[in-house]
Amino acid sequence: MTEPWSATGEPTAGGDGGDLAACARAALGGEAGAHLLRHLERRYLGHALPPSAGDAELRHLEGQRSVVLYLHHLIATARRGSSGDSA
Repeated sequence: MTEPWSATGEPTAGGDGGDLAACARAALGGEAGAHLLRHLERRYLGHALPPSAGDAELRHLEGQRSVVLYLHHLIATARRGSSGDSA
């Protein structure tokens, strides 16, 4: 299934960003999800490559980091939506 995404990574008007955020919060918002996110943070956000790392290695790690940060973004979006706060 293909989602329409903007250049900033946000769903466009045709996307299901709210539903996706709610799904991320349901899947990762509990204690088990928090444990998994902490593992992903340690593995990918807290990992540094040596100066000798190649371009492909750097791009791969940055891709992994972007996924972890996007999951955090989705959960935060769902929490803001459920609390009635505006972004």
